Amino acid sequence: MKTQISRDSFLPEQGYSGVYLQQGRMILDADWNELTDIQKAQLANALRDAISGTTGAAGDIAGGSPRAGGLKIAANPAGSANIFIQPGALYVEGVAARLPGTDPLAVNAQPEYPIPLQSSSSYTGMSLYLYADVWERNVTALEQSNLMDAAMHGADTATRSQTMLQAKWCATSIKPMDPAQNPAMGNAPLKLKLRLIDSSGDACDPCASQVQVEERIGNYLFRVEVHDYQVTASERTLTLKWSRDNGSEACAVAQMPDGFDEGDWVWEYFDDDTEKLLGNHFASGVDTNKLRGRIQGNCTTPGAGYPSTYVRQWDGYIKIKLDSYVIVEGKDRGVDLYKGTVDDEAHGRVDLAGGVLKINLKLMELELTAGSGGTKRAFVPGDYWLAPVREAEDESGDIVLGDETAGAAPRGIWHHYLFLGELAADGKLVAQDDAYARRMNFPPLTDIHAADIAFIDHCAGLYAGANNVQQALDNLCAIGAEDIAYLLPNCGANEGKSIKDRLKSSLDPDGNGKLTVQVALDKLLCELNATSLPYTVPACSATPSIGSLLGLAASTSSNVAPMLDKLLCELNAAKLPYILPSCADNPNVFTLLGLGSADNNVAAVLGKLLCGFNAGDMPLDKSDAELCSDLQVSEAVTVQDALKILCNKSGGGCAVTVSSSEQLELLLGEFAAGDATDLWLCLKAGTYPITKDIAIAGKRSLRISGQGRESTSIVFGGTTLSVDADEIIIENVSFDISNGNGQMTLTAASSQVSNCRFTRQRSISVVETPPAMIGIGSPSKGAARIQWRNNILYAMLYSRFGMIRGEVTRPTSSPDYALRLENSLVGGILEGNQIDGYLLFGNGIEGFATPAAGGIKQVRIAGLVATGGEDLHLLSNRITAIKANLGTANADGYLDEQVQANTRLVLSNNRIERTENAISAKNIVVSGNYWAGGTSDLGYCIADRASFTGNIVEDDANKSKFTCTLAETQLIASGNILLQVFPMLV
Repeated sequence: MKTQISRDSFLPEQGYSGVYLQQGRMILDADWNELTDIQKAQLANALRDAISGTTGAAGDIAGGSPRAGGLKIAANPAGSANIFIQPGALYVEGVAARLPGTDPLAVNAQPEYPIPLQSSSSYTGMSLYLYADVWERNVTALEQSNLMDAAMHGADTATRSQTMLQAKWCATSIKPMDPAQNPAMGNAPLKLKLRLIDSSGDACDPCASQVQVEERIGNYLFRVEVHDYQVTASERTLTLKWSRDNGSEACAVAQMPDGFDEGDWVWEYFDDDTEKLLGNHFASGVDTNKLRGRIQGNCTTPGAGYPSTYVRQWDGYIKIKLDSYVIVEGKDRGVDLYKGTVDDEAHGRVDLAGGVLKINLKLMELELTAGSGGTKRAFVPGDYWLAPVREAEDESGDIVLGDETAGAAPRGIWHHYLFLGELAADGKLVAQDDAYARRMNFPPLTDIHAADIAFIDHCAGLYAGANNVQQALDNLCAIGAEDIAYLLPNCGANEGKSIKDRLKSSLDPDGNGKLTVQVALDKLLCELNATSLPYTVPACSATPSIGSLLGLAASTSSNVAPMLDKLLCELNAAKLPYILPSCADNPNVFTLLGLGSADNNVAAVLGKLLCGFNAGDMPLDKSDAELCSDLQVSEAVTVQDALKILCNKSGGGCAVTVSSSEQLELLLGEFAAGDATDLWLCLKAGTYPITKDIAIAGKRSLRISGQGRESTSIVFGGTTLSVDADEIIIENVSFDISNGNGQMTLTAASSQVSNCRFTRQRSISVVETPPAMIGIGSPSKGAARIQWRNNILYAMLYSRFGMIRGEVTRPTSSPDYALRLENSLVGGILEGNQIDGYLLFGNGIEGFATPAAGGIKQVRIAGLVATGGEDLHLLSNRITAIKANLGTANADGYLDEQVQANTRLVLSNNRIERTENAISAKNIVVSGNYWAGGTSDLGYCIADRASFTGNIVEDDANKSKFTCTLAETQLIASGNILLQVFPMLV
């Protein structure tokens, strides 16, 4: 339930300890509520310091249950698989909670945890972790009628908060105390900004004017809440809801007041159980229809199987897939939410880019950082944010939650977790350590026993691994006199040359071999020195050795003292032997320094290292997977070589500067196969041959920049160069596709190509119907917006020398397919380009298929062009000809199926140099173009509506005509010179 409050003023960081009324002043709900929150926080802090402590190193939160009246997980009979919960008190992070009742409860039958299991077999009671979830919720008179006083005519006054204690369970593959798997509260920042609502005129109506709608700011508490959050291996699905009334407008379905079911709201149907099921749940076999309230755009009671006791009003909601950007459903104040760009200011626009979700609500801009990739944010059902809006101090454009740089974290709900126990595969409780036993059975201060006090064993031999003080004391009681006495050992072969032999007169004057530890330690500490320590000079197998370099012969010495004298007085680097290694890798420091067999002591090696070693003597480690591709080339052998390469590299703001074709192929190959999502390549002037096919997919951004299309050239000799990314940018580069069957395919939500040149020449005899030189497709989950400006595309077919009737034929050329737009979802702008070849509208059809020459003869369907395409603008281009695909069912001039074409096609100020063009779109606007006529028709178009204005045709034979097949009798043809438009109306 939601409490109808004006604002939540409690800020723990301010450290307030009380709230005091002033005479003659009013008291607000926020004052009373803040006092309650201060007192609760003070109590929780005190209990946390006294009982709970802090979070443990393993992520487990300190806390527990008291010995008397505490909550327990137990078996009946002991050691069996009949596991139950004994109700009682529990403390978690200083929060006191209690599971009410006296009789034992089954784990899956808790009245305060009505998890809707699909069947009784959903809870197996095996291989599970049990843990407590302690959190607070609001209770209103809607749920508890006794909060209304009959003496006050049933007035609804104050609400209550209830501390929930729920024993939950999860598979042992989940760590419930790990905040990464089971967060206590979400961490996604939210920003809310008041926005000015305006209505814009129709973009297609030049007479329409923009009207600003003035609306009062008002005074209210705006609430945004996480309704549900589902996560799979490949997708995150988030459901948000929001309300200017803090979500507090609710009623019983059976007692709905007049007018509650009217208005531009959305309604959430819920019941007592769903109000108790906020937070995370890892139980299997849950009936999800009963887990959360049901949100819908009408106030019609849902059918059986859904909660329907109460109904609550919200301003709006959205259910969205965060990783694939799919709006499952959503409304705000009667307006359906839709995808739009971030600069679209219309009510209901949704934009999701870079993990940031932005929604234009009616009077509020919502910006939620959901994160993406490795920075995904956490959400917990029940997370909420509050933003008080006050007309006296707020105005349109003000940020009411968060600030300019970042949003605010959720206000609540905070969940407190505590591990309760583990059930094994046989359903029995797994034994826990002594710390768990003490934590889940702590005594009152007046009844503390030694077994209740933890003990850190720093002397395992003495305390035998005791876990508490009682065990440590018990282990001390087992020590006997035989553990303190000491017997002199028999040194065997070392007898006569041991420490015992040298100190024997002091250690054992009576010769009985018995003494105490005290005597032995005193003698050793006071009398032991180098002359008492025996030493045998070894016969070293390695030559040279320190012994041989010091002139020591293998023998038994009386003590350590002579050896130490030699070592301390005569040992230096020249007397330390050094055995030259046999290194597996080459080159290495050994070979680069030129070390030889004469360097057999440390002095010689150190001399070369300290005096002659530099960057040219240190090999470069190319096995490092993170080493940049610039240094993976064969010329980089030493660190000095690497430094030279880096010195010659110009940063220029790019991720990588490329200077060789070997480096370019390596970079593209690593990017295609690796985890990196973004790459920006800057190519220096030069020619870069690429012989391999390249396939890049699943990336966020690829940018290739050159120093100019005349100076930077990529020669692609493979068959396919394909890029699939969210964004593709290519600029100032020439692409020469040397393979007559080669093709470049670009699939992206946004592609920008400028100041580039693309060429491909092929012989007619190579492949009669090869792919277009460049293919542009749309991603599977959305449209493709292209911006191609100031590019040159040259795709031509060449015939070879031959003989016809005994005469030698000269090679000829004809246009080839230069650019193919794969389907109607490819939209945007082609401006200022020179296309020597055909521009092909694929319309989602493989190859190239049009009806017979002369256009459409007969239409045998209703509705010519399907909806759902993007807008495409062709501005100031020079194009050989434009072709549009029709399906095989539309062959021979008969139109038998709808054309999957763009929604709007605009041709303005272009030069089309050949006849027999074919264009298709739902709406076509053709203005100010130059057409080259000839002996055949200019072409035909298929559209619902078409406009031809201000076009010029150069046609001496006056045979230029354009045939239009229209779904509506809407054709405008005016101001054209020698351009004739013949409609075929449907």
